Amino acid sequence: MNFLNLYFNDVFDKLFLVYPDLKDDLEMQETIKKNILKKKETFTVKVENNYTNTVKLTNSENILDLMYTKKPTISGFGVLFHNREKKDNIPGIAIDYLLDERKVAKKKMLTHINDFDKIFYDNYNTIQTVLKVLCNSFFGAYGEKSFHFYNTFLGPSVKFVAAFLSNKK
Repeated sequence: MNFLNLYFNDVFDKLFLVYPDLKDDLEMQETIKKNILKKKETFTVKVENNYTNTVKLTNSENILDLMYTKKPTISGFGVLFHNREKKDNIPGIAIDYLLDERKVAKKKMLTHINDFDKIFYDNYNTIQTVLKVLCNSFFGAYGEKSFHFYNTFLGPSVKFVAAFLSNKK
């Protein structure tokens, strides 16, 4: 099922809740579909596959279909990743591990914030800082052409997401 069919199903499910009589009015349903289609715009999209080193032109409808059927993870600059539940994402697994370990170290660090002797606080602070630097290095490596998981758009994507998140604080 393509995006438009899913979209129409969703629109009509919601309309039927408010206007139950619309279920029987097929002519009105067709009129609504035609009005939606009049405003629909399709545009050309360039898709770069860094694993096969290919670039293909497609259109926005195909991208929407992909989003609805494959449910990939999308980053802030339009980089698509396989859904983690369907395909192993080795870099994602590594970064998740590092971030989880950093949370543990930060939690332990904060339990020693009021200690007279700061040796444990300083130790856990060093550990969490090293893990943070490792994660940032991993993100930076995505912008390096010799990196196995290099993607032209991933560097700006990481920067965009980081800037967005830092502005939310």
